[in-house]
Amino acid sequence: MTNEAHDARRNALMVSMDAANLRYGRGTVKFGAEGLGKGVWALKQDHKSPSYTTCWDELATAKC
Repeated sequence: MTNEAHDARRNALMVSMDAANLRYGRGTVKFGAEGLGKGVWALKQDHKSPSYTTCWDELATAKC
């Protein structure tokens, strides 16, 4: 597939997605890589140390 054909397909996809989101509401159609929002895999900020990048004593350790 040439670059021009690839660009045309990508543009057609974006036009379709934009049309669906305009008609049914923002965020109705999204890419799979965007995820499903906050779920079980979301980062838990409350488990993070406030100085996790500056204090060697607060680094997590793994024990085997």
